[in-house]
Parts: sequence; C-alpha cells; structure tokens
Amino acid sequence: PSPIALTQGYGPGPQAGGGIAVSGLPACLAFLNGTYAPTGDLLDGYPSFSAGPTSHLYRHPKYDQWRISDKPFDPAVPFCLAKIPAAGGPVPTGARAWRVWAGYDGGEEFVDAEVTAREVA
Repeated sequence: PSPIALTQGYGPGPQAGGGIAVSGLPACLAFLNGTYAPTGDLLDGYPSFSAGPTSHLYRHPKYDQWRISDKPFDPAVPFCLAKIPAAGGPVPTGARAWRVWAGYDGGEEFVDAEVTAREVA
C-alpha cells in the first residue's frame, strides 16, 4: 500500500477530512488501538490525531517518523510507544512493521510488530 497524502485538504485553520484507524498493536499496547480523529493541530505542516486523552498519533519532525504515544506531542520528550519512518511525510497505510515499545510487557526495548493504519471517513 502507498502512503495517503494527509496534507491534502489540511492547512492553517480548522482541520478537514477523516481520521486514521489503527489496529494490531500488541496486547500490552492495545489501549492505543482505535480511531484517531484530527485534533486541529499541525506539526510541521502535518495534522495530529487523537483517539482520547491517552492516545495520540503525530508526525515527529525531528525524527521524520509517525508516532503513537499516550501523551500529546512535546518536542522536549523524544519517547513514544510506537513509531514508523515517514521519509515522504504521510502516514504509511496498510499493514506495516512498526517499532513498538516492549516495556509495557516487561521488555526494555522497541520490537517489530505488524500494525495496520487506514484512512477512515
């Protein structure tokens, strides 16, 4: 699958368009699976998304990655719970290998997991 161009229809001001459904995160991070709606915030020209107060999806401009975290984007905090490179910018859709934090399951590092992201209306 090819990345969706999430910057189309997005710009300064109110957000337009749909969200991103995320599934396949391991059991220890299952609370982050769900539908992420646009927040109205732009980071380096890309929309940010939220599925609730502890579920955030955003593109980190410094690391050129899309990230899922239990906290909103903060440039001073590099930590996240799942991440995928995004050299082209948009969220990579379809089933892809994401790096997920194994610390919630007793590990101390990131491991590969197949996570699916898809555009929703």
